[in-house]
Amino acid sequence: MKRGLKPFTILFVIILPVILALSLFRPAGTAYAQRPLCYVDAGTSGNNSGSSWTDAYTTVQNALAASQQAKLTASDVAADDYFGYAVTVLRGNNAPTDISLSNNSVAENSPAGTAVGNFSATDPDPGDTFTYVLTDTATYPDNSSFQIVGNELQTAVVLDFETKKNYTIRVRVTDAGGLWFEKVFTINVTNVNEAPTDISLNSDSVAESSPVGTAVGNFSATDQDAGDMFTYSLAAEPGSIDNASFQIVGNQLQTNAVFDYETKNSYSIRVRVTDAGGLTFEKVFTINVTNVNEAPTAITLDNNSVLEEQAAGAAVGNFSTTDPDIADTFTYVLTDMANYPDNSSFQIVGNELQTAVVLDFETKSSYTIRVRSTDSGGLWVEREFTITVTDGNDPPPDITLSKQVDNPAPLPGQTVTFTIVAASTDMTVTNA
Repeated sequence: MKRGLKPFTILFVIILPVILALSLFRPAGTAYAQRPLCYVDAGTSGNNSGSSWTDAYTTVQNALAASQQAKLTASDVAADDYFGYAVTVLRGNNAPTDISLSNNSVAENSPAGTAVGNFSATDPDPGDTFTYVLTDTATYPDNSSFQIVGNELQTAVVLDFETKKNYTIRVRVTDAGGLWFEKVFTINVTNVNEAPTDISLNSDSVAESSPVGTAVGNFSATDQDAGDMFTYSLAAEPGSIDNASFQIVGNQLQTNAVFDYETKNSYSIRVRVTDAGGLTFEKVFTINVTNVNEAPTAITLDNNSVLEEQAAGAAVGNFSTTDPDIADTFTYVLTDMANYPDNSSFQIVGNELQTAVVLDFETKSSYTIRVRSTDSGGLWVEREFTITVTDGNDPPPDITLSKQVDNPAPLPGQTVTFTIVAASTDMTVTNA
């Protein structure tokens, strides 16, 4: 027997895609017993669940528009009577399902606030609006290096490729209904060519008298870009006055002249380094020429004669040495005794030549000696000298008759004649 129930419209909210659940109850005050009803979806079948109906239709037909009419038929299980119902299904809010970022890289050294990319969300609800935030900073500390303005991801600090190349952030998108979705992104920092910041030279000195092409030292550059390549050249700017005295081959500084410490011992050059990207840096260097011990070249004696008959130790003269090394010191000795036996008649004290015996002009008036001068570095020069003994005025000798001459007593006015012979060239005897 029919109950006289009239078709009616029920409004309910669903969240898709899910199994649709709907409870229908008889109006209060009905006179018949509460018994289960079976509800049938238009075009398919439903499940009996007490006084409720559960939609078993989980295909795309459930992806309804904002609102859609669905027909149900209810039957009294006991009486097997059927009734038609018109049901309005209202679509509910669905959570976002994905986040996209239009670009995930940014150049190093970009200022804070530089745009990285724009976020967009995937959501079943057409026309929904979204809010984006960085989330879970405790687990994703790189979040602090970025900020989100609207849907734009921006840098919050200046990033350096050589310090860190990749950053991991976590982003949450929340829709207008408060439902949200989170996703992890990797932001890459791209390398930008940076100019060299310094030049080093591992040695800045070279020994005097070195030939052209002698290596002074090797250049190296400081650059933020790891593995960069460099070219070195001499630059014509302030500090480059002595550039012409040097050359650079590869990264090696070489001499382009023969240097003499005693002439000039300090040179100024200006060097430019250029990286693979054409950026440059310049620096002035001072190159020092180091002194090299050079052998003496000559010996001089300021006096080469001595008066005869002076006691041993009489000064003859003083030696001096010619040497390229300014202010060098020297030691003098008599040398080659075998070939210069006259050496034994002299001695050297300091740089002074002295007699070692009493010299006699009448015995020998000329002596040949050989002298060596040795500098503080052990290099030496030798020279032969001739020493002249000058004649002195010897005192007249006493005249002694070693033999008495017995002659007859001269007569008054008679002359006695005899001869005296001089034993020294320093005296003249006149016989009368």
